[in-house]
Amino acid sequence: MMVDAVSNLLVQLDTEGKIVKRSKQVYTMMLFGMLNFSHTWYDPKGDISPKEFADMVVDLFLHGFTAPPAQELAVRPRRQRA
Repeated sequence: MMVDAVSNLLVQLDTEGKIVKRSKQVYTMMLFGMLNFSHTWYDPKGDISPKEFADMVVDLFLHGFTAPPAQELAVRPRRQRA
């Protein structure tokens, strides 16, 4: 199932330990919500290409607007999962 595959991928990518058993589905569905609702306002013929839009969604979802630079994430200790 696609939802399970994405959910498991998000857990693997989670360097902060935020995605735990009780929040796994919520984070997964938040990502799908961002993607699935975009058809109502996104124009693929506009200034942002579909590939660029996809990259923006992934970057925002995985790193947010205020995330530290990647090199800081690499040395940050990983939190324990609950």
